Amino acid sequence: MSYETQHLRFRNFHLMLGRNVLGTAAVLFIVGILASNASCGTGAEGTEGNACHEDGSCDEGLVCDEGICVDQGEEDEKGTEGNACHEDGSCDEGLVCDEGICVDQGEEDEKGTEGNACHEDGSCDEGLVCVDDLCQQVSGEDCEQDCSELDGWYDVGDAYDCCDDNTLCICQNQEYQSYGCVALECVYEVTDERTTLSECETCDEESSCAIGECIEDQCVTSNLDAGTPCEVDGEQEGECDGEGQCIEVESNGYQLGDVGPAGGTIFYDKGHYSKDDDPDAWRYLELAPLQTEWETKPWGGQGTDILAVEDEASFEIGMGKHNTSTIVSALGDADGGEYAANLCWTLAVEEFSDWFLPSREEMRLLVNRYNRGDLPSFAPPPQRNSNWYWISNQNSASMAQIGTFRILHGSPHGSISGYFKDGRHDTPEILRIRCVRRF
Repeated sequence: MSYETQHLRFRNFHLMLGRNVLGTAAVLFIVGILASNASCGTGAEGTEGNACHEDGSCDEGLVCDEGICVDQGEEDEKGTEGNACHEDGSCDEGLVCDEGICVDQGEEDEKGTEGNACHEDGSCDEGLVCVDDLCQQVSGEDCEQDCSELDGWYDVGDAYDCCDDNTLCICQNQEYQSYGCVALECVYEVTDERTTLSECETCDEESSCAIGECIEDQCVTSNLDAGTPCEVDGEQEGECDGEGQCIEVESNGYQLGDVGPAGGTIFYDKGHYSKDDDPDAWRYLELAPLQTEWETKPWGGQGTDILAVEDEASFEIGMGKHNTSTIVSALGDADGGEYAANLCWTLAVEEFSDWFLPSREEMRLLVNRYNRGDLPSFAPPPQRNSNWYWISNQNSASMAQIGTFRILHGSPHGSISGYFKDGRHDTPEILRIRCVRRF
């Protein structure tokens, strides 16, 4: 065999060997890719660029966007359109937080429509409700029941004896509750109020109906004006209250709207002090001065069920102080102590430290005076034309009651409603606390 033939065979052998090595490497590379892809599977869920976890969450620093985990943006980009919301759930002006991402709140002509911003007065188009500044469906589809089935008139407090001219009746205050499904829970808004009369009987000729009784009383039968001298129980000097009752004359008598001892506003007069030896006897309710208001604070204890302040009896006038004590005992230092009941319980104005969060019916007194336009000591509503004040009663473990004070069609309009205890709202300044005291 010649030298040239041997050299040619040796060269061909090397070429074949090279092709086999390159082929093997290519196969190994492809197998490696397939193995890598196979290893991603469910183990990569929640990582950037892959599917979100089953509960819709992602690993730290990522947010779920249309089923895919994406970077939530640098810290200085938070709150801007298309990036993550701020830690408090808010976004920059003109944007709203939608499932962790800041999105445009919609053009002006889209306000009030589903998925867009609410109107300036907090309303939405028909069939929608304003939740967290976005108009959402209020059907019961996402709740366990059809929430609209709960719509109707509900009793407020216990029935009581009352007078209709000279007729003695049993009266029952009621409110119309319109329900919608919000966050998988049926919640309501009070849209109307009324008082029903039943079992009415006319008083006889020698009696007159006053303070829920057919009575023969010097202030009634003589038709005496308020301030006319009379005798209480035939012994103590008093004066007629103008509503048929002879009451004790108090040296520190106040009129509704007067400035109270703590510098607040007198908004309720029971007419008399308790006639027993109760050291906690009281007659007046005083609204704390305007400068004591808090903003952005929660009711507290989201998810904690305090059944004692959900009971009908706890709604009544005179129960706010007891409710507040009950809430503080149940929640302790929850939310760092920065919750509505505790802030009132620890409030001190001058030498007065006996403040509490008003009960529902105590708040209703304020609402009624606000609606009449004679409660000027409340803060003017902000840009949403609405302020929400916490009440010392709950609707459930997650919902508390609120008094809503708003300007509707240019006139004051107040009502009683409910909201989440943790105060989840991207305009938290409308969530307020105003304490009261009794003496």
